[in-house]
Amino acid sequence: MPSVTYSVVYGYGVLLDTETLRWFRMNRVATLMLEALRGTSTFQQAIDELTQKIDADPGVLKQSILALVDDLDARRLVIRHAGLLTLISECDGTTP
Repeated sequence: MPSVTYSVVYGYGVLLDTETLRWFRMNRVATLMLEALRGTSTFQQAIDELTQKIDADPGVLKQSILALVDDLDARRLVIRHAGLLTLISECDGTTP
């Protein structure tokens, strides 16, 4: 199973797949989205948090977050569960 490290550098999220050594730099908005998803327990809480930080329609934010999660999932950088996600490196092997 791949392992992914994540950090924020100068406001930009950086994900590193330590198995393939490929890295992914996210823009500031995508970084805020990932931070909100990681810091809340529900998808709606993440949207609520983001509407306080980003001047955008909640429906647009929802679609943008879903697109981000789809992209990260397609790259095998996250695992979806209970409506949220976990970076691969944070998974203990018991999360489906």
